[in-house]
Amino acid sequence: MAHVSDVSFLTGHSEEGYVLGIEWTAAQPFNYGRGIHPDASGFRIDVLPVPAADRADARTALRTYALPQLGEWINQALAAPETWRSSDHRRYWRLADGLLTHHDQH
Repeated sequence: MAHVSDVSFLTGHSEEGYVLGIEWTAAQPFNYGRGIHPDASGFRIDVLPVPAADRADARTALRTYALPQLGEWINQALAAPETWRSSDHRRYWRLADGLLTHHDQH
């Protein structure tokens, strides 16, 4: 968690069923046109609400599978080559029918 700059507990449900997300925002100079300040780069975690009927299963799945995977994703990102770190990346975890899955966006 020392490398995570922001953790947000969101209030709206994800239409895709996501319950957890992590984002790596690359530091890019202002002259690249994106205007991202270096302090805004790094890891950000979003936690989305889960319907009350699914919370017990979600809690177990997140603790058992998603949080260790999230930690490993951060460790891999920290060790990634500069080419990886120079662009934004995201991973989302979805819980549907008791099954936890994830996918990456680049």
